[in-house]
Amino acid sequence: RWPYDPSERTREIAGTLGEIRGEIVDASSEVWFHNGLDIVGGYGETARFIRDETVLDPNAVENFETLRELIRMPTVGYIHIRLGRDSSGKTFADPRFQFNVTDGKLTDVRVPRGTRFSAGEAIGTLNPMNHVHLIAGRPGAEMNALDALVLPGVSDSIPPVIENVGVFDENWTPIETDSRERRIRISGKTRLMVRAYDRKDGNAERRRLAPYKVSYSISS
Repeated sequence: RWPYDPSERTREIAGTLGEIRGEIVDASSEVWFHNGLDIVGGYGETARFIRDETVLDPNAVENFETLRELIRMPTVGYIHIRLGRDSSGKTFADPRFQFNVTDGKLTDVRVPRGTRFSAGEAIGTLNPMNHVHLIAGRPGAEMNALDALVLPGVSDSIPPVIENVGVFDENWTPIETDSRERRIRISGKTRLMVRAYDRKDGNAERRRLAPYKVSYSISS
């Protein structure tokens, strides 16, 4: 289960489930949770289905000729793919991808409901985003795509880095001590905020991935 060939080649992970996207600057700022796994590839590289699935949504394809072109299967989704065509825009010899042509130019693509794809078959090629955004799970019930993959040659010996821990009351008022030596005392509903990141072996130094799990304990 891997979206590229050869499957044994180690790939960099550029984003994981649950990472915050966007930044809160003021009341109008928009942020959201990343809902997939970003697996790095090269521009124009062929992306492949990771499992057998049948298209059930009559509008399974969206955002044609944009950076967010995608196909959504019942339990898996693929974003940043130039569906059914290569990096030059030439279409695959695959009738399952049905293209609309206006004045000699491709204007849209659809994949009919009931179309079946098998693991390993080509979806299309990577657009300038240079990665597959892989969504695992049904819409609204996404899961960590790492659990859906058999990862070739992957190891992780780099511990996560915790940059900051904040303690707040239920109204988001910070709870702090007078000095670094004193303990924080809490009562009532309390919010904990952690700023942390992780990397796996082989990731570039600049990568800041979401930790898989964060836990805490309370001492009395």
